[in-house]
Amino acid sequence: MDTFTIGLAARQAGVGVETIRFYERRGLIERPPKPPGAGSRRYAADTVHRIRFIRQAQQLGFTLRQIEELLGAAKSNVKLVGGGGFPAMFTQVMTGQIDSALSIPPLYLDRVQKGEIRIIAYGNDAKSLANMTVRVHVANANFLRDKRELARKFIMGYVQGVDWAYANQDQAAARFAKAMDVTPEMAKDAIKFYPKESLKVSPIRELDKIVSLAVQYKFLKEPLTQAQLKELIDIVYVPPGG
Repeated sequence: MDTFTIGLAARQAGVGVETIRFYERRGLIERPPKPPGAGSRRYAADTVHRIRFIRQAQQLGFTLRQIEELLGAAKSNVKLVGGGGFPAMFTQVMTGQIDSALSIPPLYLDRVQKGEIRIIAYGNDAKSLANMTVRVHVANANFLRDKRELARKFIMGYVQGVDWAYANQDQAAARFAKAMDVTPEMAKDAIKFYPKESLKVSPIRELDKIVSLAVQYKFLKEPLTQAQLKELIDIVYVPPGG
């Protein structure tokens, strides 16, 4: 089993040595025993995963107190794993292969209502992400060049549709229920997960943070330049009032 000195563990987890010592003092991780003789303390790979998890949770806006509760006051061994798509993750949760997973409403809200699963956290719990743009419309560059007016009308219709849906939630929920093949009650519950503010088409909020996270999680090799961002983001319609 791989083990690491505190310096190497810090590099592997993307934190400083003093951060690891601070986590130890807070009881978030266990301090490994000092080996006999002149050897250095060695940190297990699971501890490095735990440190990385704590750091990422802090970046998402969780306080150390919340993280302590999430980890069971540092008594739970948390390991982040890739689970695949939503159906695969659901199967893994229901068969005990993993303890929890991500989902998007109204998917599996019926299982929540039946008491088979429960919601343990919401995306909006991460305060640092609350004002970040997380949904965009993606279009082919040639399409935008050749049919820009059509793209503008599409976005205009989208904006008007969102305005109508939130002004007429009973009717919107009925249509949503039919489209998603769920009950009207489930559709109404699902709408609560999507604040209207989160569906705005402009501006792209907290872009610097988005790019930074993309680099951190290896979706990008390096931050995009201003020229690249200008080429990437083309807002074809800005509704009245932004």
